[in-house]
Amino acid sequence: MVHGHGDAVAVPQPGGHRRALRSRPRDERRARQVVPTPEGGLADSGRLGDRVGGLGLAWNQPLGEPVVVFGYPAGAHLDGKRPYSGESLESSRGRTSSAAVPSLKAEGFVTVDSPFTGEGALGSSWVSHYTDGLGYLNGITVSVADTDGDQRYDTSFSPYFDGGAFQIYKAAAPSWTGRVIL
Repeated sequence: MVHGHGDAVAVPQPGGHRRALRSRPRDERRARQVVPTPEGGLADSGRLGDRVGGLGLAWNQPLGEPVVVFGYPAGAHLDGKRPYSGESLESSRGRTSSAAVPSLKAEGFVTVDSPFTGEGALGSSWVSHYTDGLGYLNGITVSVADTDGDQRYDTSFSPYFDGGAFQIYKAAAPSWTGRVIL
């Protein structure tokens, strides 16, 4: 993680890249935290990332890296059992590996062992280098599967975050998202 203030900095890593998503100290174009006032109005209490933290972006990471998957799974396994309620944040840990999914259109997929059911877990964040609430987004669950035939989901799939994912981020990063307080 790149600490400190200033522009975001690309940090080359062996076999991959990470970028800390930090903004300039006086950059008002970033997400702001708005809190209610005792008078019933709203007050700007600063940059949201400074208050609650945030994730960087990782791309071109080598396979076999550990990730933590965070999500709100709620659906049933294929055997009908519902181990999750969808009401609390759950996590699972595993190492990434490659996968081919002919039915899904993407150039490359990665998988991680995860017992999350699809309902509520699609869109779950895959965070690499996770420590004390900080890390780098390195995948997003787009599908789950039962790969061992026991009628329980055991694998999550994400598109591989390559240089194209970074180019999308880079193009969107300077975009003005609007003012939170009117």
